Amino acid sequence: MKIFLFAILAITLHQSFAGTIKDPVEAVELQKVDSTLDLSEDVKLDSLPLDSLPFSCECDNISRCMCCGHLEIPRLKIDREACVRLSYNGDKTALTTSFIMNDKVVFSKTISVNNPPPMCFSYPPGNIIADLCFKFYDVQVKLGKLHSCLNLSPRIMMKELMTFKIGCFQFGGHENMEELIPEDM
Repeated sequence: MKIFLFAILAITLHQSFAGTIKDPVEAVELQKVDSTLDLSEDVKLDSLPLDSLPFSCECDNISRCMCCGHLEIPRLKIDREACVRLSYNGDKTALTTSFIMNDKVVFSKTISVNNPPPMCFSYPPGNIIADLCFKFYDVQVKLGKLHSCLNLSPRIMMKELMTFKIGCFQFGGHENMEELIPEDM
């Protein structure tokens, strides 16, 4: 009986901390951004560098980054290559984060970069005890540019097991960005 009550509590807490957007206008706008993304893009893990631990990233510095590496979490029975794809929409100040394992998108969500909430999803899908959470930190938005860092934390019963530093990213730049952005950026 205690396990059943704990499972109900875990589901309720997971749903309440899932980072839902309260502003209906913002939610509709972000849903539009989400619907324009092509999640069926071919994602091939072999074509991206996996040599640094745990993740290495390739970015175009304008709107996209792909970070890949070997993810090993024994308590969740995860031992495989994984990628995080980030897509920034400066017009909407929205960031789409997609998590890819075995060449399949396991999780994808678009959030506002203004005070982004943690994004958690159960893994394996349907599991109510364990989840993986993406947390953005050091988020700075100025003049259409975005700087942010990202961590991935596996959790069991809401308790973090470890933290993987995915990396830090700069979006919204182009070749002549130095001329457009003040030095105090």
